[in-house]
Amino acid sequence: MKIENAMENQLTVGTGLAEISGVNRPSGNRNSWVRDVVPWDEPVNGAELLDELTATVRRFVVLPNCGAEAMALWILHTYAFELRDVSTYVGIESPEKRCGKTTLLGLLSELVNRPVVAANISSPAFFRVIEETKPTLLIDEADTFLQGNDELRGILNSGYAKKTAFVVRMANEALARGHRASAFEPIPDEQQNNRISNPNVGIANENRKSSESSGMRLARFSSWCPKAVAAIGRLPETLADRCIVMRMQRKMVAEKCERLKSLDGEILRRKCARFVQDHAEEIQSAQPTIPEALNDRAADIWEPLFVLADIASDLNQQHRKADGKSFTEGNKGNEVMVESPGAKVEGQKNGIAEDAAGGGAPGEIEHQLCTAVPVVNKKSWAVIARDAALGLTAATQQAHPIGSLLLDVKLAFMTKDREKMFSRDIVEVLLLRKLRPWTEMTRGREINEFMLAQILRRYGVRTRTVWIDGQSAKGYVRSDFEELFSRYIPQSEFEALREEIMPESQAAAYERRNELARAEAERRRQEAELRAMTARTGNMLKLLGKL
Repeated sequence: MKIENAMENQLTVGTGLAEISGVNRPSGNRNSWVRDVVPWDEPVNGAELLDELTATVRRFVVLPNCGAEAMALWILHTYAFELRDVSTYVGIESPEKRCGKTTLLGLLSELVNRPVVAANISSPAFFRVIEETKPTLLIDEADTFLQGNDELRGILNSGYAKKTAFVVRMANEALARGHRASAFEPIPDEQQNNRISNPNVGIANENRKSSESSGMRLARFSSWCPKAVAAIGRLPETLADRCIVMRMQRKMVAEKCERLKSLDGEILRRKCARFVQDHAEEIQSAQPTIPEALNDRAADIWEPLFVLADIASDLNQQHRKADGKSFTEGNKGNEVMVESPGAKVEGQKNGIAEDAAGGGAPGEIEHQLCTAVPVVNKKSWAVIARDAALGLTAATQQAHPIGSLLLDVKLAFMTKDREKMFSRDIVEVLLLRKLRPWTEMTRGREINEFMLAQILRRYGVRTRTVWIDGQSAKGYVRSDFEELFSRYIPQSEFEALREEIMPESQAAAYERRNELARAEAERRRQEAELRAMTARTGNMLKLLGKL
C-alpha cells in the first residue's frame, strides 16, 4: 500500500528530473522494459548511501584501488546526469575473459537508473534508444563491433557532452511524431533555407522539396546519456580518454565474491532517486573545485561526481552539527580512532578491534587514498572522490604509449648529454627498452628511424640535418621536444621509471645489509672465541696455582 501511494503521490525519477531539465519522457508503455524508479519515502543521507553502494559493489566484484568508490559515485550520477552538462562514461577493460567485466555490468544493471543492456548495437539503434528512453546504456563485448565502426565510435565520442551529443539524420516525420513527441526534432525551415549562395542551390532546394513531399525531413537525435562500455583488451584511445577506466583482472583463488543472484537493488535505487530529487537544484548549480593535477578532459568527466560527493559531505556535516554535539563529544568513552586505511579501529569500551580494511574485496591491495570500510570518523566523500580521481587517472595514464616514448627520448638526450642527436643514436637507445608501453605504437615490430619519424611527425617534430663532431645526418634537436616533454609526459611516467630503477638500488642495499650482518656475525664469533680462550687460560692458571 505504501509503495502504491508513493507511486500516486510522488514523481518518479523518470518524470521528476525530466521536468527539472525540460526533457519530455516517452509516453505510454512502448518501452516497458526500461523501468522508472519510485523515490524512497524519506530523505536520504548521501554519505551513508554512497557507503552502502561502495559496500555492495565490493560484495560482488574485485576492482582496482578506489574503483568501488568511483562506481558508487557513478551509480548515483546516473540518476542526476540530466542536471549537468557532462554525462560521465565508464570504460571497463580486461586483458582476457573471466575477469569480471560482465559481472560488473550485471551489477550495474541492478543499481543504475533506467538500465539498457546490449551486447551489440548498431548506430541507428544507438541514438534512437537514447532519444526514446534516456537510459543508462550498458554495452558489453564492445571489442567485437567497435573496431572499424567509425560511425558508432564518432557518436560515442561526442555523446558525453550535452552540447555536442546530437546526430542528424533524415527521418519520416509522421512516424517519428507517432513514436515520441520530442524524438523527432525537425530542423527549422529558416535554418534549412539559410544556405550559402552557390551554383547548386537550386538542385539542393529541389532535393529538399522532394524529401518533404515524401514525408522525410532532417531531424536531430540526442546521443547523450551515461554509458558503461566493456571490452576485452583496450578501448579505442579517443573513447578511453572520455571514460573513467576500470582495468579488471582475474580474481585470485583467495578472493571470494558473492554470486550476483543474491542482489536485490530496489532499495538502493529508490534511495538514489530520492537523494537526487531532494537536491536537484544544488546538483544543477554546483561549481565544485577541481584538483589541479587533473587534465581538462579528466576534470570534465569527474566534475559531476565531485558535485554529488560535495553535497553528500556537506549534508553529512550539517547533520552532525544539527545533533548539537560532535561525534566524540556525544560518545566519550566510546571513541572511534581511525589511524589509517588498513589500521585497527579501537571500538566500544569492550576493547574489541576491528580491521578497518576488512570490508574490501578479499585480496584487494590497500590504497593510501581510500578507506575500505565505512566508519563514522573516516574522510569525507569530497576527499574520497578527488583521491579516487587522481588515483584512477594516474593509473590510466601510466601506460600511455606516447608519454613513455617521449620519456625515453628525453633519457637518450640526457644520457648522451647532447643538444643534438642523430636519429640512429636515439633508435639505438630505444632498442634497449623494448618492453616499454610505446612498443604498442610499432605493433610489436622493432622500431627504426622511419617509424620514429612517423610517430613524432604527428606531434609536430620533424627530422632535420644536424652536424655532430664534423659529421652530418638526419637527427633531432632537443629544443624541439621541450614543449612535448611538458605536455605529454605525465608524472606517472616518471614514477614508473623510478620504480623500474629501484629494484637495482634495493638489491644493492640488501646486499650491503647482508655484508654488514655477516661482518657483525663474524665479530661476535671472534668475541666469543676470545672469551672462551680467556676462560680456558684462567682455568689453566688456577690449575697451575694449585700445583
